[in-house]
Amino acid sequence: MNATPEPDRDRFAEWFVSSQRDIYRYILAAVPSLDEADEIFQETGLVLWKKHEELESRDHFLRFAFGVARTCIRSFLSKKKRDRHIFSDEFLVMLADFRFSDSGWHETQIAALNGCVEGLAESQRKLIQDFYSGDCATAQLADELEVSENALYQKLHRIRRELFDCVTKALKKEAS
Repeated sequence: MNATPEPDRDRFAEWFVSSQRDIYRYILAAVPSLDEADEIFQETGLVLWKKHEELESRDHFLRFAFGVARTCIRSFLSKKKRDRHIFSDEFLVMLADFRFSDSGWHETQIAALNGCVEGLAESQRKLIQDFYSGDCATAQLADELEVSENALYQKLHRIRRELFDCVTKALKKEAS
């Protein structure tokens, strides 16, 4: 019986544990609910475990993990094609590229996003901060805002769309 050598499992566990928060946040950025993010995160973890022997370094692990997460997100979203809260494949690719850019382009992307966030209305910035801080559940945030969860998701969708358009314009301007 070929058991996985202990060092490979230990190394994988160390890399996964230290990266799981980033992987989960990446997934959560693409789907509107914690339940969906949990499901995709579990699938991502399973695929990573099955392929952990292919991983060569921590840097390779992070790149590979985000690629696996992107594939799992796409698979999950293709099953839910009719839901209007879904990001396009183009946006998901942009998210992945944003997260793992090796050049100064990464700083340009962050600056563009920060500028776009600053351009939001105060109420929109607060909503984004409250939603992504993870301090409270979506239902609780909707109650605090005195709106339905669906209305909250619609607001977030509009803000995300506005940020996406703003960042895209800023990056195109920077590239030219």
